[in-house]
Amino acid sequence: MKKGLIAGLILMASGSAWADWQLDNDYSRVSFASVKKNKIGEAHHFTQVKGSLSDSGKLTIEIPLASVETGIPIRNERMQKMLFETKMFPQADITAKVDAKLLKLHNGESKIVTVQADVGLHGVNQLVNVEVMVTRVSAKKLLVASLKPIIINPADYGLKKGVLKLMAAAKLPGITQSVPVSFVLTFNDK
Repeated sequence: MKKGLIAGLILMASGSAWADWQLDNDYSRVSFASVKKNKIGEAHHFTQVKGSLSDSGKLTIEIPLASVETGIPIRNERMQKMLFETKMFPQADITAKVDAKLLKLHNGESKIVTVQADVGLHGVNQLVNVEVMVTRVSAKKLLVASLKPIIINPADYGLKKGVLKLMAAAKLPGITQSVPVSFVLTFNDK
């Protein structure tokens, strides 16, 4: 009986460690755009996003790069193999520290903040400032959305060779070297 009581107390005391907000992949999206031939814009996204937000404000996001969705299967494969090189670099990792007070917003309340995120992609990490709107949708749901696109330069992440390979494979005269990325992330309080 004492062991059961002690185990229960330990579980209650450690409950905050399990109280992380979990990212809901079904209601989250990370998107990016590209321009080919200097005039044809195309929107793409990743079908899988994983992550959590701790009660102390530690944000972690993982994007499995093999989940890239361009609307064209052969282009998906080329991006996986030639650009992202998913066998060596299977995911992008983003970490950030957000003000824990944002987790205590009232239902329906929003706040705009700038967060410095550490973006790890293709073996390279860069610090990026991201302007986001955090909205408390309900007691158990938090929405975090980019207010403006984050501009990623492929060369900054060692992806320039991959872009050139994509251009050659698709016989394109050019693909933009600045890639706007936007996101909407939904977190559920477990």
